[in-house]
Amino acid sequence: MKNLHIFLIVLCGLFLFSCDNRTKIKDLLDNPAKYENKEITIAGVVTSSTNLPNVMQYYMLKDDSGEIMVYIKEDKNHVPNENAKVSATGKLIQNAKFFGIQRIYLQEMK
Repeated sequence: MKNLHIFLIVLCGLFLFSCDNRTKIKDLLDNPAKYENKEITIAGVVTSSTNLPNVMQYYMLKDDSGEIMVYIKEDKNHVPNENAKVSATGKLIQNAKFFGIQRIYLQEMK
């Protein structure tokens, strides 16, 4: 009976681990072509944010593997505050130029 309990606990843990469909930021940065224009979810801590309504709304999101820029949905009212723990779902965009610098970013969808 004790072995059954241990088995069930391990099985539940594996199930919960396998349900995490988040992508590591490092994976996006290392191989952007693999993820370009596909819906992906990332999660981490906001390191900085810019909120200029109708002009530019984005934040930098960092996980334990890297950091990426996330442009928010147009219909969102605000950008998350610095140090907020958030997840973002969107499409990876590469080959975009901002101020003459080549960038890879996530265009938030949800």
